[in-house]
Amino acid sequence: MADLDRLIADAAREDRAESFGPYFAERTVRAAREAGLGTAADSALVGSGARAVRRSALRGSRASAARGTASSGTALPWLRPALAVATLALLITTADQFRTRTVSVAAGATEQVTLPDGTGVTLAAGSRIAWKPFLLRSERQVQLQGEAFFGVAHGERTFAVETFNARVVVTGTRFNVRAWPAAERPETLVSLEEGGVRVEASGSAETLVPGETVRIAADRIAREERLTPAQASGWRTGGIALVDLPLRDALASLERRFDVSLSAAASVSDRPTTYVAPSAGELEDVLDAICFALNLTYRPVLGGYTIEPAQ
Repeated sequence: MADLDRLIADAAREDRAESFGPYFAERTVRAAREAGLGTAADSALVGSGARAVRRSALRGSRASAARGTASSGTALPWLRPALAVATLALLITTADQFRTRTVSVAAGATEQVTLPDGTGVTLAAGSRIAWKPFLLRSERQVQLQGEAFFGVAHGERTFAVETFNARVVVTGTRFNVRAWPAAERPETLVSLEEGGVRVEASGSAETLVPGETVRIAADRIAREERLTPAQASGWRTGGIALVDLPLRDALASLERRFDVSLSAAASVSDRPTTYVAPSAGELEDVLDAICFALNLTYRPVLGGYTIEPAQ
């Protein structure tokens, strides 16, 4: 009877080894791939893994039979390095999944970005967007410095865009956000094309409907009637929209757009500037229009232009 019990125990041990062998082999292959070992060794790893499990089970059975007792808690030595590699790869992968992602756009360029939830973002020149993985968060959240147009994928969780002084919350919509914290007159501009958004700032909030634009500056939210959402997001198709900006901020926007250096004399740098066009054309065309409206002139300097009072 004791011999029969030992045979049953040995058979069960071998069955378990056969069952778990592919699992551990698969984990070993996965760890090897993530560690950069490639796929060439996949079949060798799987085959050797399964064979090693069977050999270990057979050795355990023979040793138990010789001793007359079933060994308990016997570790499989070949698994230890593989499990260590798999654990390390898992830790590295997990850490990478929680890493903040950042996309920055150079001057004179734009870039399309697709977020993990399928939301499409078009970034304007000089802009930067950052986000952490959405998977384990109750809210889809990004941080924006600069200007971007969002086509938010619908979802049960809200989507939030945070700027230096405001927060825009949506569930699925299309809107434009502009926020340059280092500007002469720092502000966030939100323009809604479709859907609905709630803009929050300094304890107050405004809900926008399609066609509306608001400015957030000096801790208050104000409606902007002079700028339509189509104009605000027209930069994606070559347009330009500068509304009631200090000349210095308008020039900074043109610097990012055309990747050129622009400056203004201190005596005119604060002049309110408005220029809206469906197509920006050449930089000189824009400077001509702005200087004509403000009674200014511009001249070329090393790397760009400088603007001065007209003589």
